[in-house]
Amino acid sequence: MASVYIPVQNSEEEVRVNLDQLPRDASDILDILKAEQAPLDLWLIIAREYFKQGKVDQFRQILEEGSSPEIDEYYADIRYERIAILNALGAYYSYLGKIETKQREKEEHFILATQYYNKASRIDMHEPSTWVGKGQLLLAKGEVEQASSAFKIVLEGDRDNVPALLGQVVLAPCN
Repeated sequence: MASVYIPVQNSEEEVRVNLDQLPRDASDILDILKAEQAPLDLWLIIAREYFKQGKVDQFRQILEEGSSPEIDEYYADIRYERIAILNALGAYYSYLGKIETKQREKEEHFILATQYYNKASRIDMHEPSTWVGKGQLLLAKGEVEQASSAFKIVLEGDRDNVPALLGQVVLAPCN
């Protein structure tokens, strides 16, 4: 059984969270994460585990709380994990937009995805994972030229970036 350990503030103790037995109510875990000011990578691990278990509402709840203004302020110096949380939400809403059949809901999902990617870009406008996510979002929206541009931005900084290369491969028949 996989577990994570949340350090208890001002103590040598830790709270053990069994990832195979996450509570149905994510508020319980969120209370611990916030009270102990847990590292954001633990927020991501727990959210990802909820997602793997098909508990999408809990996944979203943890990530949305992890991207709240209070968390942004407290963890202001923790850039990479904040970006990872925002990019996970951007990818999630991109996916929902891609599979949605009703045009209005599709657009709403794409708008949310765009907002999360833009917020991540405000933290670090050069982060490759954000540009890859934007490229995937643009591809899902059918905006081929803009998607290609997003992937090219990544490849200008790292010509071996596999997700950006895959994005370009997907777009090759369109060019």
